Amino acid sequence: MFGLTWTTSAAPSPSTTSPSPSSQGSRRTRRRSHKTATVFTSLLLASSAAASSLYFSDAAAELHARQQHLSSHHARAQYGESHQYSDTQHARRGLPMGASVDSTVKRAIGSTGQFASSGFDYVNDKVRGVNLGNWLVLEPWMDQNASNVLNANAINAPGNHVVIDEYTMGLYLDPDFLGQFFQEHLGSWITEDDFRQIAAAGLNHVRIPIGHWAFPDCIEAGVAYQPLNRFDLLKQGVRWAQKYNIKVWIDLHGTPGSQNGYPGSGRAGVAHWPNNATYIDMTEKAFNYLVAEFTQDTYKGTVTAIQPVNEPVGAYSKPVQNLVNTYYPWAWQALAYPQGNAGPISNTMLVTHDAWQGLAYWQNFYNAQQSERVIMDAHPYFVYGPQEVNASDSFRLNEVCQYGTKISQSQRFYPTVAGEWSIGAPNGDNFPVLRDLPASDQVIFPYTNKYPFTQRYMQFLAINFRAQQQVFEEGTGWMFWNWKHLAFADQSYQTGIKYGWLPSNARELNDQPFGQLCVNDKFAMSKSGVGGSAGGPSSGAVGSARFVGAGALLALVSGAVAAVSLL
Repeated sequence: MFGLTWTTSAAPSPSTTSPSPSSQGSRRTRRRSHKTATVFTSLLLASSAAASSLYFSDAAAELHARQQHLSSHHARAQYGESHQYSDTQHARRGLPMGASVDSTVKRAIGSTGQFASSGFDYVNDKVRGVNLGNWLVLEPWMDQNASNVLNANAINAPGNHVVIDEYTMGLYLDPDFLGQFFQEHLGSWITEDDFRQIAAAGLNHVRIPIGHWAFPDCIEAGVAYQPLNRFDLLKQGVRWAQKYNIKVWIDLHGTPGSQNGYPGSGRAGVAHWPNNATYIDMTEKAFNYLVAEFTQDTYKGTVTAIQPVNEPVGAYSKPVQNLVNTYYPWAWQALAYPQGNAGPISNTMLVTHDAWQGLAYWQNFYNAQQSERVIMDAHPYFVYGPQEVNASDSFRLNEVCQYGTKISQSQRFYPTVAGEWSIGAPNGDNFPVLRDLPASDQVIFPYTNKYPFTQRYMQFLAINFRAQQQVFEEGTGWMFWNWKHLAFADQSYQTGIKYGWLPSNARELNDQPFGQLCVNDKFAMSKSGVGGSAGGPSSGAVGSARFVGAGALLALVSGAVAAVSLL
């Protein structure tokens, strides 16, 4: 079994095995459309003789699209500011247009209030969790084998590699073939054993994405999504979580028309969500289906929160932000009073993503009453901003440390969670010159084992995880993207456990082998490989991490500025 030793003064036996824009901007940068992907494919194949698989284009275009979002000049044109969304065009059931704001009266974050009644005390306890991405919402860029199979079976496709999301799956694949493919995928990507492994790893939360197309009457006309048994599988996943005492956030990951143009929304391209009243009605209907099911007593204490939309691009699109300004208060009301305003209030919290606006933007968005039931969600990826792509590890870790102030300030208004984040470098394990952190004797990878990365890169992954953990736990905590990732090993929590750069159990999660890595908003690791004096390595917690997962070799594709995985 692969092992990582966290070296402190004592070594008890290892416990049970198991397996921003700018600094916020970009998780696994996304593909914008099948046309973009096809064009970008040609550029990639022309620029790199090493590109032996069409999967290069799938992952590289994914990265390329999100990088473009980091430029506001691109973004505002990309999302069509001419399609203005009027607040009066689609009134939200009698709620006031825009945010409901009380800038003078705020709850004290120190009072647990409604939060503890949800089943988890989001004021005093720490969220430590993972996303279950690529399960109920298929994202081909996360599994190159699936991507290759889907594209190999495409019919009448305009290029060699255009199946990049569930919309293009329905467009270019035989329905019977696709249905069989989905059933095999849905039944195998996440199973009960994954929940067992997650619990054994000391994690207490999962975030489960699901698309609007899980509900047949919430699918746009003319789009060949396949609902299948996704909603039933979501309920099964919650029951598994309940069995292993894991809390669940349910995330409406895709909306009709797309709230962001990312493949994970179901349809890459332009964010058409705010431009059609029918799309908005369908979104509300899908959210209400989730609310009606998961506010029942059966799920009480397990489903602690529901998220009405994932990553709406409000910072880049005024129509999207205008819609978010009314949709969030509507969703608050729908979740708080699932049986109507005269009915009892539910115990389930509302999770709202920052729409890439930054956390400070939302400080006075909700009034005092509303804020008692809101958890703020940010997705800080310190990887693909233009200043980060070719930056050193220490530069990006300084960005991580600077983010701590934003988390702390937001925490005064709402429990604040990093609902998606990751630890890989922009160029993966390439360009050793960027590995400028001191070698640390606090983490040792035995040379007798075979690993997917160099020792130096795995040490960086371990340090990066600890720095971000410390920063995010200045707030309410974090949910890593993703539990499982077959394309990018450094984005897979399961793989990180196997090879040793991530902690394998609750005891190791509580250990801080590198000490305090952020001091006064600056990265503070010394030449000896240990952080600042505050919160140094604990004196008795060590052991070997044991893990499950798959490795990957990352290669830089010339001109793509992206890490692409070859398995």
